[in-house]
Amino acid sequence: MQTDNTERSLPAIRNDLALNPSAPARDGKPRWTLYDPIQHKFYQIDESAFIMLSHWRAGAHAQEWLDELSRLDASDIDWQSDFDRLFEMLFRYELIEGQSTEALIENTQKQSKSLFHKVLHGYLFFKYPLLKPEPWIGHLANRLLFLRNPFLYWLTGLLGTLGLIEAISQWDRFVTTFSEFASWQGVLLYVVVLTLVKMVHEFAHALETKWHGCNVASMGVGFLVLFPILYTDSTDAWRLARRRDRFAIVTAGLKAELGLSALALFIWSIAPPGMVQSVAFVVATTALISSAMVNLSPFMRFDGYYAMSDLTGIENLQERAFSMARWFLRRTLFGLKHNAPEVLPFWTQFWMVLYAYGTWLYRFFLFIGIAILVYNIAFKALGIFLFVVEIWFFILRPITKEVSTWWEHKSDYQWTRSSVCSAVLLVAMILWAVLPLHREMRVPAIITPMAQVDVFANESGITYDVLRDAGTVNKGDVLANVKPIALTEQIIDAQNTLAANTKQLQVALSERSRLQQIDILRTQVSAAQVELDRLLEREARVTIRAPFTGYWQPNRLLSEGVTWSDSQPIGLLLNKTQWQLRAKLTELELEGLSLDDDSYTVYFVPEVGAVIHDIPRLTLRPEASREILDLPFLASGGGSIEARYIQNKWLTQEPLFLLTAEFPSTMAMAREQRGFVVLEKPTPPPIANLFQYVMNTLRSEFDF
Repeated sequence: MQTDNTERSLPAIRNDLALNPSAPARDGKPRWTLYDPIQHKFYQIDESAFIMLSHWRAGAHAQEWLDELSRLDASDIDWQSDFDRLFEMLFRYELIEGQSTEALIENTQKQSKSLFHKVLHGYLFFKYPLLKPEPWIGHLANRLLFLRNPFLYWLTGLLGTLGLIEAISQWDRFVTTFSEFASWQGVLLYVVVLTLVKMVHEFAHALETKWHGCNVASMGVGFLVLFPILYTDSTDAWRLARRRDRFAIVTAGLKAELGLSALALFIWSIAPPGMVQSVAFVVATTALISSAMVNLSPFMRFDGYYAMSDLTGIENLQERAFSMARWFLRRTLFGLKHNAPEVLPFWTQFWMVLYAYGTWLYRFFLFIGIAILVYNIAFKALGIFLFVVEIWFFILRPITKEVSTWWEHKSDYQWTRSSVCSAVLLVAMILWAVLPLHREMRVPAIITPMAQVDVFANESGITYDVLRDAGTVNKGDVLANVKPIALTEQIIDAQNTLAANTKQLQVALSERSRLQQIDILRTQVSAAQVELDRLLEREARVTIRAPFTGYWQPNRLLSEGVTWSDSQPIGLLLNKTQWQLRAKLTELELEGLSLDDDSYTVYFVPEVGAVIHDIPRLTLRPEASREILDLPFLASGGGSIEARYIQNKWLTQEPLFLLTAEFPSTMAMAREQRGFVVLEKPTPPPIANLFQYVMNTLRSEFDF
């Protein structure tokens, strides 16, 4: 049963607490900072809490005191609710003077973690203070006060710009410089420089903190998954009232690193090759990379996160964003009409939700990486244990806690447009996870008949008895006849020549006086007869017949009475019973393809016409080639493969493999049909693949 706080007497608040003005809230309302010097913690309080603390009377009856307070201040404040929150905060954070043993034990049980949790979180991140910089850091800050001169900022920026311009102009040399440090000496130099850069980073935080009148509690080293990182405890900056002052302290280290990088970049651009230029290169790249990869990230509690918090004016950004994102998720998935964790403008809520989801996604992959790292650096048994613990506590456990919260509020579910969409999406995801899938690969291909010939007229002439209709013909069927005008004239001339020579031979035989010419005339008659026979043989072949049974496709210009050249085909005869498929694919596509797998279904999708099924197993030509011999593949000819014409050859950017298949077909197609060959294979559902992967991994990893 919850105790009614208004029935209690007001406890005494610790005298060592300090109350200071703080930066106003986003809506402009004033706020204050309550500082606990013993625990070195700061707590933000609003106007109602400030009024109550200002009028706090230890020993007074809480309800009577609240009634008096409401009469003194007529502002529209829910004193009862605000008092409960303040009362709970004072006890939770041990801000009460002489708390009872029972209260302390209860609070300790709530706040403390088990030894297991402490060890688990301890090896992830723990820190040790090495320096107590007060008061010497103050003397150092006074001596280095000249560093705040704006002229130095502008000068550093100018030098860095000049160095950057020079680096861009020599970009190839700048990038290739990395390879010069691919040795243990180079790695050692980077480690030393990184340490020095981070020391400058942390001292910049400390100096900026002192320049703003705050104390630096400690400086030391922390260990993130046993990797050392330096830190500066500048928590005292929270008592600064102006947000821009805190922002200056948060970004001081980043500015120092960028300044170092700018100066080093300038030195690299003007120094001759040698040790100075090498060190300058290492400093420039180290400062830039460490700033970009670590300090600028808003998803971890480093400089980028606190800078974003100060810029937006939202303290405890992650906790508040996470709470807002959980509320938004529950409302979207289940239509829960619970009030938002806090009243904020729409766009503020929107970007806080996006930020929370981005952080969760970032942490998901981060903790996966940490788990893999821990597994690899520890011995096998401990590595497996820590991997499982990491995945459970930092990924699965928060998810199960949120799901349990969903279950607790199941009676409050309502059907809304968003919840209906969420339910449909959930069902779709479940079906996707449990239903078998089809893996599909599409590669450009063409189909041509195994036997195809262009049919030509044997003689030029005028066509007649033309077969104009496309269709099946048998071997020997007449496709067209040609009346060869020139050949006819040649036959008439040959007949006349033969007749003349024959007459002369007969006269010579009757006149004995011309016996000496008989042999010559006989030779001429024989030659004329041979020529006439040759011409008559050509005339006998002017009837064009099908050389084999196939599909006849006449030339669209062919008709009766047309003068036709013997160099122009009158049509195309195809062997429609046997076809060949040729497909082109890259090496990457070939890697994911197993041609020996009988579970593949292969079919051809033409650009025009019906799909051709039941294509047999494909055969791979083992040698890849860049040359394209089948012009229909080319993009310039309407295909999908890009190629360039070089030295009388069409060459692709990368070598392509050739897949072929021969198959019978009764379909009548054009000379060649372009399209895609599709290789489709049913695959187990993703959940089965995941289970199989996990089991295989467990079997291999537990095989000590």
